[in-house]
Amino acid sequence: MPRILNIKELEPTNAAFNLAVDECAQVLMAGGIACIPTDSVYGFAATTPLAAEKICILKGRPLTQKFPLLISAADDLDIYAQNVTVAARSLANAFWPGALTLVVEASDALPYELMEEDGSVALRVPDSAFAQVLIKKIGPLATTSANIHTKDAAACLEDLDEVLLETVDIAIDGGRTKEQQASTIVDVRKEIAQTFHDGEIQKGANAPRKEPLSGARILRIGSIAEQDIWGSLHAKTK
Repeated sequence: MPRILNIKELEPTNAAFNLAVDECAQVLMAGGIACIPTDSVYGFAATTPLAAEKICILKGRPLTQKFPLLISAADDLDIYAQNVTVAARSLANAFWPGALTLVVEASDALPYELMEEDGSVALRVPDSAFAQVLIKKIGPLATTSANIHTKDAAACLEDLDEVLLETVDIAIDGGRTKEQQASTIVDVRKEIAQTFHDGEIQKGANAPRKEPLSGARILRIGSIAEQDIWGSLHAKTK
């Protein structure tokens, strides 16, 4: 079993909270795997390519599929993305920190191994005190939901498959997550802004309308409903 640190009910000003951050950071920087709470679901986090590969094998996730990155603020779009579109900025300003993942064109600040083959990267600013403090300490975190690939993600540590939990190096128990479901994913790259593609959409609790969004393509509906994405984008054009 991994070392499990309980931070339930602890504030970021609490010494035990910050000790948990420090210990998690040490594990990650040494190439280990951490299971951490975010605002959406629990995630496996890594900072090295080898750790990310181990997570893929653990989950049964394709090795070629890169992890989304958790970053600290909307302003970081200008560091980790290039050719940032109006839609990207509008959604980041409206929903970050929060359960929205934006697919953007990766900048040269990111190493190649963090990018998809098409040069894209998925970014999110989590509304989670633990994740925020950890990111500010060691930088962007490559994360993926803590579950077997295609299965439901864990909203609390108790929901996590015991076999999966036993394979990580450290786990942070922050109680049940705020949203209790995965983030919504929206592609806001420049080519999407130029033309709307009515591609496959993973249907969740909120069935998407087939109206084109302003410079965006919803790839997965999660915590943030399609109509909220629509409303935020089109509010900027009125």
